[in-house]
Amino acid sequence: MTDQFNRFLNSLEIDPNSDPENHRLLDRDKCFTLAWLSFHREKRTYQKLIEDCNLKGFERCQEIIQELIDLGILRSR
Repeated sequence: MTDQFNRFLNSLEIDPNSDPENHRLLDRDKCFTLAWLSFHREKRTYQKLIEDCNLKGFERCQEIIQELIDLGILRSR
């Protein structure tokens, strides 16, 4: 993956003001991704995210991250 995508991944943080009701909408992939992001706060790479969370490719990672942003659970610094 390119450095640009990994920089974006490293800019993500969990929004402490997110609505807890949105957390009910999380499936397995979103839960694993969110947990991975909370435990790996720096030097994140999409390749490592894909491997650790057993996701099916870069496109799926982008989709999950966008859904978490749309739900207000993640935000970019």
